[in-house]
Amino acid sequence: MSKVLHQRKVGLDIIRAVAILLVLLAHSLEYSGLIQTEILSYQLGVAGVELFFVLSGYLIGRIILQLPAPGGHLSFAALKNFWIRRWYRTIPIYILALFIHAAILFLCRNYYVVLLNPMYFLYFVFLQNSFIPEPGLYGIAWSLSVEEWFYISFPLFLFVISRLIRLNNYRQILFIILYILLITGIRIWYVYEPVADYDLLVRKRMPFRLDSIIWGVTIAWLSLNYTQLFRKYSSLLAVAGLILVAAGIYVLFCWQSSTTHHLSFFNRVFLFNYYDLGLALCLPIMVRVKTISSPLLFRSITITSLISYSMYLLHIPVINLCSSITEKGLLLFSMIWVLTFVCSYLSYTFIEKPVLMLRDKRSRKEIY
Repeated sequence: MSKVLHQRKVGLDIIRAVAILLVLLAHSLEYSGLIQTEILSYQLGVAGVELFFVLSGYLIGRIILQLPAPGGHLSFAALKNFWIRRWYRTIPIYILALFIHAAILFLCRNYYVVLLNPMYFLYFVFLQNSFIPEPGLYGIAWSLSVEEWFYISFPLFLFVISRLIRLNNYRQILFIILYILLITGIRIWYVYEPVADYDLLVRKRMPFRLDSIIWGVTIAWLSLNYTQLFRKYSSLLAVAGLILVAAGIYVLFCWQSSTTHHLSFFNRVFLFNYYDLGLALCLPIMVRVKTISSPLLFRSITITSLISYSMYLLHIPVINLCSSITEKGLLLFSMIWVLTFVCSYLSYTFIEKPVLMLRDKRSRKEIY
């Protein structure tokens, strides 16, 4: 473990740790009944998930943008290797979490056997929130659907283009913009008139959120092609980013507080564009963070970052399990946090880590 800790990118680990802690805090506060309003938990949850989106876009974007060969063409072999490595990372523990979640719902919450529900099988192929709203059987998986289908669609988009023209660095940004315009256009068509439930019908619908990750990819392109500017103006970019994020938080607060729950047409379309762009603009300054003076804090952040994927997948089953054991209150809140960390650490150690080692043996490591 100590060798792994020293190989980490500290600033990005801080973002990942903050993201998962925001999500866990949001859901543990909500389910333990320690808050009287859902506005705070909603804001915390939104911030955590959107942070994951832009961070994932930056990290994986640096890999995607370096997949084309020097001639500017993206081979299917490189594309296949990319997908294999992503799926080794995301799918095995996700499938296990789906079965664990189904078992806990059945045994502890007196739910019907969700494995007999045809809708539940859509989760196994990340289509549960595509053509229909997310059915509420494993709600947190909506964001995983967005990520998985982005990492299928965007590289495939570049692959098709690279068959037609040479895909140099400057054409890449043009096609990033084209991808953004394509998804934004789909969202404009869908939300031209106000929707009854923006959160469920738009924010958590995979086809309308595929551009959320692209902002991290855009920052990845900047880091690869304008490294000096990326570093020189990182503070200025962060200030601009925080202003955009603050605007997004304010709009969400007004929307949650309103009795009409209607967003303007502009915000129905662009709210998460500028919210996620704001978060992405904070990435350059975080990339510059190389160390933390406190060894204990460094180790805590790094371990939380390492187990963050397991934490995201397992904290809802843990909440359901703990809710069946004790009543709402501080004890339930504490149990959720302790058990989530314990289960996630075990999951990373005995499942995720061995699978990643197997991945490295069976696929070619990419450039980061």
